[in-house]
Amino acid sequence: MSQVDALCGARGVEGEHEASRRFKAELLQQMDGLTSGRGVMVLAATNCPWDLDPALRRRLEKRIHIGLPDAAQRLALLHLHMRGVALAPDADLLALAASCEGLSGADIRLLCRDAAMEPLRRQIASLAVGNSGPPPPPPPPQQHQHQQRQLQDPRSPSEGHPQLSSPSPEAPQVEVLQPQSQPLALCSAADIRRLADSGKLAQGAVVSAADLEAARRSVRPSVTADQAAKYVQWDQEFAST
Repeated sequence: MSQVDALCGARGVEGEHEASRRFKAELLQQMDGLTSGRGVMVLAATNCPWDLDPALRRRLEKRIHIGLPDAAQRLALLHLHMRGVALAPDADLLALAASCEGLSGADIRLLCRDAAMEPLRRQIASLAVGNSGPPPPPPPPQQHQHQQRQLQDPRSPSEGHPQLSSPSPEAPQVEVLQPQSQPLALCSAADIRRLADSGKLAQGAVVSAADLEAARRSVRPSVTADQAAKYVQWDQEFAST
């Protein structure tokens, strides 16, 4: 049962529904009726062990605290999540594991995924710029359009309309600049799929040490020091291996 605290939190709290209270009572009664001869093992996991009902905590005889990974465990997680990813010769997972102190297993998985995406981002950016077509012709300046409409007026000055003269050479000219390449943010999902189908994205997708370091800087620990200390305190009070 994952997130068992949502199923069997402490009873008697304010606002507890009657149906929830009856469910907890039935769950505890069923756990009391389990026998070892039937081959049933109740395995529960929670991120908030202090929210469990004391009666459920007593029935879970083995209470194990899985803390943050140490250096060896972080290295094993890096090898696990980077399996199948091409690494450059300068990519040092051992040094990366040493710099990841305080990261959880989920944080390390996110780091590996972000690092594996770095070569793909570079390729998409370069291919998007290379595949961008020529810029569209600039639209005529507004003042020129206004002059053109006046020059095409068929009525003569004798009808009360002054005759137009050609624009002065000193008149300011309007210059319209067009982007020469398509930014990566403007690439649609269809564009990226076409690049992937063409096989171009598979060329040179190697994760370097710089990619690993960039991913390491972008990932922040999801568990604070105070939260980690709270788990250690609960482990000292209730852990039973």
